[in-house]
Amino acid sequence: MNRNKNIKRLTVAAMGAALVFIFTRFFQMPIVNGTGYIHPGDSMIYLFTTLLPMPYGIFVGAIGASLADITSGWAVYAPFTIIIKALMAVWFTSRKNVFSVRNISALIIATIVLVAGYFLAEVFIYGKELAAPNAIFTLIQGLVNATLFITLSIILSKVKAYNTLKEELM
Repeated sequence: MNRNKNIKRLTVAAMGAALVFIFTRFFQMPIVNGTGYIHPGDSMIYLFTTLLPMPYGIFVGAIGASLADITSGWAVYAPFTIIIKALMAVWFTSRKNVFSVRNISALIIATIVLVAGYFLAEVFIYGKELAAPNAIFTLIQGLVNATLFITLSIILSKVKAYNTLKEELM
């Protein structure tokens, strides 16, 4: 692989992880029962996994989201977050057209992974009595992030600089 292309990919991945962190850490909405929070950070994971080839997208999500957990006082979630966000990212592809059948399917799969993953994590952490109601909030988070991703993708696909960067990273 071309050294310059690798440096560009690493730089964009670092920017992606930073945006995931910012959107997760600073745009949090606490869950009613005080057992966590919901956020728009997953939309950044989706955006960067369609911009970068694998495995960069996996690292964007795992690093950015787990650092947000650690710095938010929810470090207990960080090991689960690393696994869940990596599993969410792996389904996306960085083809020229963001709206491929695979990426739309990936949104559905990623939301299922999100809800099921955090449900299992919360059963382990809190027990099923608290995990079940939290799953509703996690589903809302997944749907909001899917909508944000679609909206951002439509807007960015019309920006020449974004499309040029996407081509350079492939």
